[in-house]
Amino acid sequence: MEQSSIGCAGNVRTKGRDRELHNSPDSIQCLQDQVKELQLENKRNMELIRSLESEVDMLRKQQCAKKCENSVKSASQAAKQCTAAQTDSNNLLSVGLELVGFDKSRQRKAGVKLNFDRFRSNFGIDPVAIVALAEALNAKYDDVDTQHLLMTLNFFKHYLSEHIICGLQYEFALAIRRNQLVWMNGPIPAGSQHDLTFFRGGTKKQGKENWDKSAQYFQMPPGKKAIGDSGYGGLRDKLTVSSRAHPKEFREFIARVKNQQESFNARLKFFDILTKRFRRGVSTEDKLEQHKTCTEAICVLVQFDMENIHPLFEVE
Repeated sequence: MEQSSIGCAGNVRTKGRDRELHNSPDSIQCLQDQVKELQLENKRNMELIRSLESEVDMLRKQQCAKKCENSVKSASQAAKQCTAAQTDSNNLLSVGLELVGFDKSRQRKAGVKLNFDRFRSNFGIDPVAIVALAEALNAKYDDVDTQHLLMTLNFFKHYLSEHIICGLQYEFALAIRRNQLVWMNGPIPAGSQHDLTFFRGGTKKQGKENWDKSAQYFQMPPGKKAIGDSGYGGLRDKLTVSSRAHPKEFREFIARVKNQQESFNARLKFFDILTKRFRRGVSTEDKLEQHKTCTEAICVLVQFDMENIHPLFEVE
């Protein structure tokens, strides 16, 4: 049985269906006055709520209008920048093709895709990426000559030498979820060191205290781990390699990460200077230094191409 009570000058008590009411005139009047006060207060509250709702609605409309205005401005600016970039890249496309023997008449006869394929086959990356590269160079150096830049890229792409791989080893590391090269090391003679030795800067017999402190093992931020192939097993504190003990989904993720790395390596090898015998430099040390300079330059080219027009595939 439910039981409740309300107190005033008189009392109302209920217990089940039995009710007892002390209904003196004063108690009735008191309850009526309270009802009126509650009704007035409720009315005032409702008016206040309506006023606040109206104010909130007005503020929302103003905010929405401001957002729309900003969106229109941003879209307009982006469209202008895109048009300007497209115009610059189209001009660069035409200049580059003329530089390698495709005059305007041949460019007009060819389709857009064929012109872009011809450009990439001669300069290695997309004209949009070269425009971004030229802007970055002009911001740091005085008046970079675009034709000289194109000639340098063409030199990297069509390096005239025997079809013999240069026999040098580099170490590259990519950010897994960003189109960014985060590490490069080398060169060393190919096969002179195991991948794991190259990574940690020394052999197990030498002892960790004697390893090269400039190696990637020591340069990785605390708490960060890399993914490598089976040749990098044995350094669980820094590297993760695929294992049958891992769940299937995780093994597939590792495989995609490794495929992403191979895609980047293939973009580097698209430039003939990294796949043919290197014939520059007057001594072994000079040759290694010049080859490293060329490799770093090509990494920059591929980085600009990834950031501006041809990103790597996503691993997730």
